[in-house]
Amino acid sequence: MKLSPFIINQYPLKKELRIGDATITQRKSITMSGVADDGTPFSAEFAPLPGLHKAGINLIKEELQKYLAKFHSLDQHVSLSQESNMLLELAQLDWLKKRSPFHFFKKFKIVSGQKELLVPINKLAFTSDDIQQYIAVKRLKVKIGRSSMEQEISWILALIKINPAILLRLDGNRQLTREQLQTFHQQLPPENIEYWEEPLSDPQQMYSLDREMPLALDETLEIFMREKNFPPGVTTWVIKPSLIGGIEKAIKFIHLAQYLGFNVIISSTFDPPSYLYYCGLLSNLLARDKEISMGLDTLKFFANPAPNPWVCERGQALKINLF
Repeated sequence: MKLSPFIINQYPLKKELRIGDATITQRKSITMSGVADDGTPFSAEFAPLPGLHKAGINLIKEELQKYLAKFHSLDQHVSLSQESNMLLELAQLDWLKKRSPFHFFKKFKIVSGQKELLVPINKLAFTSDDIQQYIAVKRLKVKIGRSSMEQEISWILALIKINPAILLRLDGNRQLTREQLQTFHQQLPPENIEYWEEPLSDPQQMYSLDREMPLALDETLEIFMREKNFPPGVTTWVIKPSLIGGIEKAIKFIHLAQYLGFNVIISSTFDPPSYLYYCGLLSNLLARDKEISMGLDTLKFFANPAPNPWVCERGQALKINLF
């Protein structure tokens, strides 16, 4: 295998974003590329998110330089960080796509001859946004728990007034107490709430919530999976491939969720377009007998994004170019 030098990419954001305890103004990614021993080229890009991923770009680069110099293989290894293994997985997938497109697309149930996917997406909003831009939106994910509860409730009620049919996904990012969540729940019309995503700072308190309060799991999904016991209100799994460990693991989670009867939303961690491509492919594994909007409305946060051949927004959908 011949490996090219690693490339570090920078994608400035339109405004700073708060992720956990970190504040970011740009997304950085690392790209690895080369030619496999069979002559097939490959290229892969991964963007660890500060405040979410443990290994940053420098550690990924250092780990993979040592590993690839010794093993000359794209196989994942237990000695590597999860983030390094996810970059290797993306390289393997790109190799497979170029080596055997049939087997690559079969993994995502994409039929022969299909050229593109159109993936419905929810819009993503903050309560500091102008509500007029969401007057015709069907599904909206709203970040809550970031300013005063009174201001956020007022913003949401004003939005519902101008868009009575809107369905809301209220994402607390584990910022609320049980009492605050109850106040939100009492003051907002339930018919406009699709679910409350990770609302509580203490996730174990979700067991004591009203069963009629629909819940979605994201960051705590694997915790409850290990316990093999889900809070009674859980209806939805929000699966972020780059958070749980990669594309293959996301596929397993999708199949398990479907077996257990949960809805699935594929979401991203403000990933660059090359990773949104795979998120779009994963959405093709979900049932088409009901409208499900994915959580992939993140391209708009990038300032002056470079043209890319993989994805583009088309209204309330993401267009995925398969080739």
